[in-house]
Amino acid sequence: MVAIAENRSCAVDAIQAINGCICGKGNLIFKDYGKHVYTYFKRGDKKSLRISLKPDALPQDEKHNALFAKVRAGTANPDETKEFRASHEAISQKILEMPEEELFWIREVEIESPEKAIIYLP
Repeated sequence: MVAIAENRSCAVDAIQAINGCICGKGNLIFKDYGKHVYTYFKRGDKKSLRISLKPDALPQDEKHNALFAKVRAGTANPDETKEFRASHEAISQKILEMPEEELFWIREVEIESPEKAIIYLP
């Protein structure tokens, strides 16, 4: 299996852990277009599966985003940190419970297989 990731988010870590696709083996192709789009295929097979996050699928909460910025910058007080974690857990749970068709577009596409990575042996 080969995966093409079109962003540099933590989702790429999941692809590596779950699918075993890594840059070093040449079966993870990284293109940082800033899009949550992932394409999976077998080399030699023109058909592939393209999964993309729908633009408005994730819940937006300005207060949560502001708290996240403070937590990330290290300026949140303990109450703000607690509030952020509770909010983040609630949003995460909502996402986990959403039907996949509300979160993603999933479709078959045709793709030209990129060349295999060059692996140098000592």
